[in-house]
Amino acid sequence: MNEIYNTIWQSIQAGDYRLADILHRIEVLYAAGQLTDEERSGLMELAHTNATPEAELPETQEQLEYLAGLITALTGRVETLEEQLATGGAETPSYPAWVRPIVGLTTDYQYGAIVSHNGKLWRNVLQNVQNVWEPGVVGEGFWEEYTPEGAE
Repeated sequence: MNEIYNTIWQSIQAGDYRLADILHRIEVLYAAGQLTDEERSGLMELAHTNATPEAELPETQEQLEYLAGLITALTGRVETLEEQLATGGAETPSYPAWVRPIVGLTTDYQYGAIVSHNGKLWRNVLQNVQNVWEPGVVGEGFWEEYTPEGAE
């Protein structure tokens, strides 16, 4: 096996990587002709298998930005609910924007949770495991596109 493959394989085995980043690197190396089809598929499978939520967690600045965004979102939702109560308006279904969960500050997304992200709605299909992965970025089996019409 080639040296580049071995380097990426060792990085994955070490486990300290963000899944989206390592998958991107594998694709770039494959596109550059530095990995064979077999090496690429093996590394992709290994990266998915060895991915850990802890490696996906953001740094302190991202945590602060997350909290600020959460406060803004919650304030907006409270204002909307207060307005609906004051005017007797009909309840409009809305879904929260996906934000990267932060250990100690939030919980993971529970099975069945619906979030909006990158202009789409996503439903968490991961059961009995913490889901901190970004919808539409990580492979199948974590999130699925959701349409309210299809749920009725």
